[in-house]
Amino acid sequence: MRRFFVYAAVLGMLVGVVGTAQAGRPVAGRCWTEPGSATLDQTVEIWGDGLPTKTALNVFVTDAEGTWGFPVGEHFTGTVEGVWYAADALGTTTIRITGPERGNTKVYATCSMEVVAS
Repeated sequence: MRRFFVYAAVLGMLVGVVGTAQAGRPVAGRCWTEPGSATLDQTVEIWGDGLPTKTALNVFVTDAEGTWGFPVGEHFTGTVEGVWYAADALGTTTIRITGPERGNTKVYATCSMEVVAS
């Protein structure tokens, strides 16, 4: 009986280590805007690739006016294509492509663009 508990404990530790290694794999996503910079009130497209394929994705845009989120759903190709955003504040705008992970938000890709006066 004692031997059973030792084997069970060792097996439990191995499963925990393997599970942690799998969950910790980084996703090499990237994002960008077209065009790469914008003038005030210009519409840009947000793009991303190398993203996970089996999770819901969101795009968050942060500028001097605040943060806005756009749910873009699950994409079987691992890409986000042409999410429109109207640049509404001068300065640096930061874009994050995120998804849920065990009750938290995981950031898969981050990029930024400059918004200048016309």
